[in-house]
Amino acid sequence: MFGVIGGVSISKRFMAGILPGFLMGLALLITWWIVARKDVVQSAPRVAMRERVRVTADAFWSYLLAFTIIGGMKAGIFTSTDFAPTVLILTPVLMPLVRQAGIDPVYFGVLFIINNAIGLLTPPVGTVLNVVCGVGRIPMHDVIRGVWPFLVSQLVVLALLIAFPAIVMVPLRWLLP
Repeated sequence: MFGVIGGVSISKRFMAGILPGFLMGLALLITWWIVARKDVVQSAPRVAMRERVRVTADAFWSYLLAFTIIGGMKAGIFTSTDFAPTVLILTPVLMPLVRQAGIDPVYFGVLFIINNAIGLLTPPVGTVLNVVCGVGRIPMHDVIRGVWPFLVSQLVVLALLIAFPAIVMVPLRWLLP
């Protein structure tokens, strides 16, 4: 969506996002390792097959939604862009400013998408937070407490990408002619 509306090469953004994506994954892996070491995890009691079937049946609507979205995109009924209103609204506003300021649109696109991903976890509006609270019937403050270390690790990676734009741009130059 960003690439189409902003006139930015999607393949260039993909190539530019490889190293930042790897760094983000590594940061989340390290965060998970640190968090998991502090947790005392007990094995869940065995659940009877009848209960497993009941829980799976209760989740029918969740499964149906996932299959509807993926199936609808595969069948051509709708596209992934139908699920990107933030990008649709902000891209036409921001792209002229990006070009005027002399910022590389590919670099900006990578940071823009990472910021949007972080926004899904950022209280109080974070969509992912609200979904987790609703589905898991967990209070928002408990979810935020659990997400906080991962949010910090994502912000550290974002800060590195802002401080060192070469992390995004140099691999792009290596990978594309």
